[in-house]
Amino acid sequence: AARGFEISLTRGSYEPVHIGRNDAHVRVRDFPLYPESFLVGVFEGVLAHYGFGEGVVDVRVLSPSDVDLHLRW
Repeated sequence: AARGFEISLTRGSYEPVHIGRNDAHVRVRDFPLYPESFLVGVFEGVLAHYGFGEGVVDVRVLSPSDVDLHLRW
């Protein structure tokens, strides 16, 4: 995802803070496209596509362009 953001967006940063067996914590900063809703859909779609079933994405909104995401599968 970090490489995808680098190629497709001129702003924003993506940092995986923790990647575990059944969860991950992702820090997103300066994302210009409503990260609290847009990115939830992106990650839910990725989890479903790769067979992780009902993946859950929790969002902690820090500002209109900064969020922390907690993904569980």
